[in-house]
Amino acid sequence: MILGLHSFKGGSGKTFVATNLGYKLSESGKKVCIIELDLKAPSLHSYFESSNFVNDLLSKKVSVEECLIKARKNLSIIIASPSIQEIRKELVRSDVESLKILERLQKVLTELKLMGFDYIILDNSPGLSYMSVNSMLVSDIIFFVSRAEKDDLAGLRILYEVSKNVEKPKYVILNRVTKEAEIEFPVVAKIPCSCEVPDHPFFVEINREHEISKAFDTLVEKILKIV
Repeated sequence: MILGLHSFKGGSGKTFVATNLGYKLSESGKKVCIIELDLKAPSLHSYFESSNFVNDLLSKKVSVEECLIKARKNLSIIIASPSIQEIRKELVRSDVESLKILERLQKVLTELKLMGFDYIILDNSPGLSYMSVNSMLVSDIIFFVSRAEKDDLAGLRILYEVSKNVEKPKYVILNRVTKEAEIEFPVVAKIPCSCEVPDHPFFVEINREHEISKAFDTLVEKILKIV
């Protein structure tokens, strides 16, 4: 099952959700792969080292096996390149080139499924780029990650409007929640705000009794029930 994570703008904590959701799904016994698709502002290289990146994979320079980073039992990660050259290349990429990359991504996802991955999490770039919008089409479930702030919720409504013709299940994950917010869309999780977020890729691993970790436990239970 392919889980697509999207946000209207940066700073929503989408990558934080991707890594910790992936950890919890893998802990439940599912084989999980996280793919970092924010090629303009990659961040996972801060935690994981690799000489092969998703950029290379999508341009057919390397194989899937060469890109997989074994993060823990049942959890692999494919990270994006932090190279300035690669980031510049992404900034000027045409829609035609993006379409070719999207086609290559579909083949990569098929390979990962054949390798036995139960869940593939796509950590997409924020906003409404050609690639991020069209990657919704390859997802089985779409999650919009948003903070419960006025401007974030306005962006959330735009995401729903733009994706209204994409006939896939769509849910909201509210992150860094500090207050209640009225939302007209289905909310599948509310991740509390915390000042205790460590310099570690998996908050839930080192803070198992924290309310954030329990929120991810609840989110995983709901996802596992979705067929």
